[in-house]
Order: sequence, then structure tokens, then C-alpha cells
Amino acid sequence: LVKRGYDSDDMIALSSKKGGYRRAIQLISIVAQTSPNLKSRHFLNHIQAFAEQVYEELPVGHSSRLLASMMRLKNLRNSKLINKIKSDIFSRAIPSHPLENRVDQTISNKHIKEHLEREWANEQEHSP
Repeated sequence: LVKRGYDSDDMIALSSKKGGYRRAIQLISIVAQTSPNLKSRHFLNHIQAFAEQVYEELPVGHSSRLLASMMRLKNLRNSKLINKIKSDIFSRAIPSHPLENRVDQTISNKHIKEHLEREWANEQEHSP
């Protein structure tokens, strides 16, 4: 599959938004599991392009699987994108309501906590 020239548009067309791009994520996961040392910059760039285009639309479970697959690929070096996906997963997985009771102390990422606090404050300001 890698040698046949799949690109990010093919990955998007491979499955639908309604299905959470399950097939494309499964393809990336299989590639990451079978060859974590993949050196095909062309394919890795298309994985990054696919992730940038769809990570906000994915269900949390699919985002987690995509993130794990991307982290497993040793030659994929885009920590900015990986951090964006991580923060998106945490912001959707952790409710932003009464923050003092809901935020788990094991979350060490300061930026995620600050983001959730800002969202909660905005919600408190705009609530009747």
C-alpha cells in the first residue's frame, strides 16, 4: 500500500466522516505496527496531511488510535501536530464543567488545564 502511492486524499476517500475515517486510521495503524521504522517521507508526509485535515472531526477513540499510531512511527517527527491532537483529545474527553471536581490530578500538561479553565470561565460568564 505504501509503495502504490496512497496520499492523504486517498485516505480521506477511503472512508467517510460519518464512519470516523476508520479504514484510513486502520491503514495507518497497520503500517505503524508492521514497520515502525518506515522511512518513506512521501507516505509519512501524507499521514501528517491526513491527520491535520481530520483530527478535529474524529471521535475520541479514533483520535487516540491515530495518535498512538503516529507516535509509534519513529521517523514521523511533527511534535507540534502530535501535541495538537493530544490537547484535542483531552479537551473533548474531559468535561469542562465544574472543573475543581472533574480534572484528574494525573494530567500533567499545564496547557490543557489552562485551556479547560478558560473554557469553564467563558461558560460561566455566558450562562444566564
